[in-house]
Amino acid sequence: MNFRLIFNLTGRILVILSLFILTSVFWAFYYNENTTIPIILSSVVAFIVGIILYLLTNNNLIKELGLKDGYFIVNLQLAGCFIIWDHSLYSKWINSEFHRCFF
Repeated sequence: MNFRLIFNLTGRILVILSLFILTSVFWAFYYNENTTIPIILSSVVAFIVGIILYLLTNNNLIKELGLKDGYFIVNLQLAGCFIIWDHSLYSKWINSEFHRCFF
């Protein structure tokens, strides 16, 4: 498997995903919700990880992608999306008053 190409494409997709995550900030402002900070933090984390992956794997790139590489990229992207979504929910939970009802 061509891991350099896989991580390069993963970095590019994470940068694009982070920009799309920022579009939901406008809806949070419109509906006057307090979820803007977790959304922005998730977008920044995705952007930084994407830029790091892209820049570390950008030199001497062999652009041949096999079938297994494609499946691996899709699964890696799904795992990344779940991690980013989980980070957003965790940040929202920490900033809310909900966790104090247990103590």
